[in-house]
Amino acid sequence: MEMKKNRELRALALKELKGNWSDPVLAGFVYLLLACVSSFLTNFGNIYDRITGDQHQIVFFTASIGFFYTLFFLVPLAYGMYIVFLKFYRGDKVDCLSKLFDTFKVYGRALGIGLLVSIYTLLWMLLLIVPGIIKSYAYGMSYFILHDHPEMSVDEAIDASIVMMKGYKMKLFLLDLSFIGWCFLSVLSAGIGFLWVFPYYSVARVAFYENLKELRNSEISGEAAPIAE
Repeated sequence: MEMKKNRELRALALKELKGNWSDPVLAGFVYLLLACVSSFLTNFGNIYDRITGDQHQIVFFTASIGFFYTLFFLVPLAYGMYIVFLKFYRGDKVDCLSKLFDTFKVYGRALGIGLLVSIYTLLWMLLLIVPGIIKSYAYGMSYFILHDHPEMSVDEAIDASIVMMKGYKMKLFLLDLSFIGWCFLSVLSAGIGFLWVFPYYSVARVAFYENLKELRNSEISGEAAPIAE
């Protein structure tokens, strides 16, 4: 068995989305909107200072609110977004928005995976940018693995992702890179295009995970492994 080409993975994503765009677009819109709230809160102090020239307590206050909002709300919500598209790809194509907030039913695990992946990536970034980027791709399947294996701890899911991605980090990077043109067009459309590009990109990543999982399972010839369902 061979890994599918990136154009095939994108085609699989479009096949799943065909006639089913509305739910993932809505879920993606809400998630991106909530992410924009985080950015606004974090940067409000700088905006306020530039407009008024006044270093006021509001600068520290809004930055603090933005930090805690991102940490305790947006970080675990990102896990929910991953799982929404994983379930969508597997055939559960309705009520994507409500499923997004199901992440708070497993809040501890969602927060834990988001924090550890972010911290590990940041620590590598502090050494050098390139190793940090490479590690971020090594951790790229952690969210999916954690969902598929509730018996795993967060660290175990991250370790399983590192093993799973060995030799395939560049392929995932090239898959991401293939969406650059769509992102550029989305910018030209005042960002509106991202409402469709985001689910397209996210489902393509799920297709990558499912294909790689199947490939890894075929390699172990039926032996137990953390990437098997």
